[in-house]
Amino acid sequence: MYGFSYPGMAQLLLASRPGTPVRALAPGFCGSGMYATAFTNGAFNLAMMVSWSMQLALDEARWKGQRPARDTLDAALRSLPAHYATLPLAELAPLRTTGLSAFFFDLLAHPSRDAFWDDLEVGDQGFDAIDVPALHFGGWYDSFVTETIRNFERLSGRANQFLLIGPWLHLPWSQSLGQIDFGDAARCQIDDIQLRWFRHWLVGDGRDTLDLPRVRLFVMGKNEWRDEQEWPLARARDTRWFLHSGGRGNSLNGDGWLSPEPAADEPADIFVYNPLDPVPSVGGHSRCFADQAPMGPHDQRGVEARNDVLVYTSEALDAPLEVTGHVRARLFAASSASTTDFTVKLVDVHPDGRAINLCESIYRINERTRPGHPLGRGEVCELSFEVGVTANVFRPGHRVRVEVSSSNFPMYDRNLNAPTATDDSSAAVALQRILHTPAFPSAMMLPVIP
Repeated sequence: MYGFSYPGMAQLLLASRPGTPVRALAPGFCGSGMYATAFTNGAFNLAMMVSWSMQLALDEARWKGQRPARDTLDAALRSLPAHYATLPLAELAPLRTTGLSAFFFDLLAHPSRDAFWDDLEVGDQGFDAIDVPALHFGGWYDSFVTETIRNFERLSGRANQFLLIGPWLHLPWSQSLGQIDFGDAARCQIDDIQLRWFRHWLVGDGRDTLDLPRVRLFVMGKNEWRDEQEWPLARARDTRWFLHSGGRGNSLNGDGWLSPEPAADEPADIFVYNPLDPVPSVGGHSRCFADQAPMGPHDQRGVEARNDVLVYTSEALDAPLEVTGHVRARLFAASSASTTDFTVKLVDVHPDGRAINLCESIYRINERTRPGHPLGRGEVCELSFEVGVTANVFRPGHRVRVEVSSSNFPMYDRNLNAPTATDDSSAAVALQRILHTPAFPSAMMLPVIP
C-alpha cells in the first residue's frame, strides 16, 4: 500500500486488521487515528480541520453535480481566513448550509477521546497486530510529524520498520519552505526511496537492493542527513532549560531569559489574554496551503513584539547545541479564568535577529482535560506536555528562545475563557501568570545530543 496523509492512516488501519494480505506499507505524513488529527491536548486544530473539511466538501459537491454548493464552497476556500473567526464554530456556514462534510460537526462534538473515536483509531490492539514491513516518512514542519514518529516508535520492536524525516511541510516537499532554504541536500528523495522499497518487498527478483538505515534524519542547522539505528536517540540527554525574569518577561523588549541554571525566587510574569485579539499563527505545523494559513519556518519577531507573549532567550551560544527528539514543557501557571489555554513555542534565534520557529503546542485546561483543576481560584496548576519533535543544531552565535502565551490562532481554536461561552459576546478576558521559582520551576526539557 502507498500514500500519504489520510491514505497513510488508512494503510495502518487496514494492516491492523486480522488476516490482512498486505506485504509492504509506506505510510507517510500521517498519524494513526482521527483524534490527534482533530485535537491537540484538548484544543481543536482549527486551520487544518476547517480547510480540509471544506476541500472535501467541495470535492463532494463536484462529484454530485451540486453547482450552488460548489460555488459556495469555492468562494469560502478563496476567502478562508475570514471563516476561522466563526463563532460558534458548530455553525460554520459553508458546511452547515451545504450539508456536506457533516463529519466535521461530529468530530467537533467529541473533544475528549471517548468511544466515538474507537473505530477511527489504530489503537493499542491494532498496533500489536501489525506485522508488515513499513517505511514511515514525514517532515519536521508537517502537522503530523509527531504522530508519524510515534507510529514508528510503536512498531520499532518489529522487524523491517524504517523512519525517514526531512525538512518538509505536509506539501510541498521542497528544499525551500517558509523563509528558510535548507540547501540542495533537502531536495525530496521520497519517490526514489519508495520505488526501491516496493521493488525490494514486492518484485523479489534481486533487481533492487534495500540499502536503508533504520532511521534517516535531516538535521536542520547543519542542513545534512544523518543515519541512525534508533529513535529516540539513546545518546540524547534530557536537559532542563529554565524560564527566568525579573517579572517583566512580556515581549521581545522584556527581561525574560532562558538558562540551564534553576530559577531563584523570581517574580511571576503576568499577561492578559483576550480571545478577541489572539496571537496570530506565523508559520508552524498547519496542514493548510500557504494561502489558507501560514506554514513552515518564519521569523517570529512580529509575534514576539506583543505584550501577551512572554519571551525567554538564552545567551549567545559559544558552541553548537544539537536538540534532536521530543521537546517537552513544564509550566507552573495560574489564571483568573476557570478554563483557558497556554501555548509554548521553541525558537532558534539567528545572529541577525531572525527568530525561526522549530515546534509549538498548546494545552487546554478545563474539566475534561484536568478534572477538579484549580484555575479561576488563583491556585497554581502544573502543566507538563509535549511541544513537538525536531532535529536542529543551534549554531555558535545563535540563541535558544521559548515563547509562552495563551493563543496561536488560527492554528488552534480560541479558548473563550468561560465554560459556557459560545461567541464574542460571552468571551472573557483572562489574567495569566507564569511562575518560575525554586518551588515552581517552569522549564523546557530539551533532548540534547552530546
